[in-house]
Amino acid sequence: MRTKSILRLVLVACLITACSANTSSLPHLSDMPCVQGSSSSGFPLRVKWCLALAQPVRTPPKIRHGIAYVRTEGELSGATFYAIDLSTANILWQYETYNTMGSEPYLWDIIGNFVVLIGGEEIDTLDSVTGQLAWQRQMRYQTFQALTTDGRKLYLVMSGFAEAIDVQSGKTIWEYQGLPSHFTFRAYYDDVHSTIVIPADHFYVLDAMSGRLVNKGEKEFPQSALDAIVYRGYLIYGDTIFDASLGTEIRALDDGTYKAPMALDETLYYFTLSGDVVSLQLGRWGRNWMYSASPLRQAVSNIATLGEHAYLVMEDDSMRAVSLSDGNEIARWSGPTSSNTLRGNSIANVPSPALVTSNDVLLASFGTNLLYAFEQR
Repeated sequence: MRTKSILRLVLVACLITACSANTSSLPHLSDMPCVQGSSSSGFPLRVKWCLALAQPVRTPPKIRHGIAYVRTEGELSGATFYAIDLSTANILWQYETYNTMGSEPYLWDIIGNFVVLIGGEEIDTLDSVTGQLAWQRQMRYQTFQALTTDGRKLYLVMSGFAEAIDVQSGKTIWEYQGLPSHFTFRAYYDDVHSTIVIPADHFYVLDAMSGRLVNKGEKEFPQSALDAIVYRGYLIYGDTIFDASLGTEIRALDDGTYKAPMALDETLYYFTLSGDVVSLQLGRWGRNWMYSASPLRQAVSNIATLGEHAYLVMEDDSMRAVSLSDGNEIARWSGPTSSNTLRGNSIANVPSPALVTSNDVLLASFGTNLLYAFEQR
């Protein structure tokens, strides 16, 4: 096992402190200032803290037990993972992958008490509290394309192959070798049926305990993977809703979609081809409301809910608060611009805005090096 020479535990109390929205100097780890943004009257949130990290936030942050786990990566540098206290903005630890993994981690997740990083032929698993390496494993394959979890096991999928690994020990539990080759895969855990749903040329449904093929859907799909979600026993793939256990089609989403929908509580939010966002009742599929960005016709990039409001990020990185009951807009917040933030050098390197909520905090990144925590006023 290779020694992780670049692992650093950072005692944040002496390096950085949390600042409220009315503080002129917000904490940051780069030479650029943290931009607070501005809001119109009645915006329900205020900035709790902001961090200007050394590199852009590359993937959506994840939150577990009051800790935000954030990945950043520069154009020429390796990835850095931060564990940040949501209440104080204290950085509990950071882990740099440059020269420590055979390949930069392209898959990662928080599983149980571990942060799992997968790159090339290697899996690095860190203790989520301390950042210390818990175990490391060399894999036989280099091209794992999908990762999903039930909270105890990690399920990896590649062309023609799927594997379940115990997150505590790193040992293989089962393997399945009946998937087609030459496909780009996604994988989703269905907690209603305890299965792994893998869209390929058909839907492959594997038993999560044994790896046995439970079902192969009848509908055929092209050789391209679409982002999807599995929620409450439903699979929303492209613009169609399926029964996740059978792979049978239930209904299509009106007006089409251009990105994966989101399911929050008992509501499905999907993004239409015209740039609007629609709120649907799960199961009954009745429309609650539709929010349109007219007259500017900016597409909605992401959505999260907190309290009685939904928060929509637009193409210009502004955020709009709408009522959860009827979708009416309440107020807006204007965030950072490209002139005072770090972004990628090309469109392909600019991540989509990400929103994630936990208890009374909304965590937001806008494809830059700035990370915002909002709280309700």
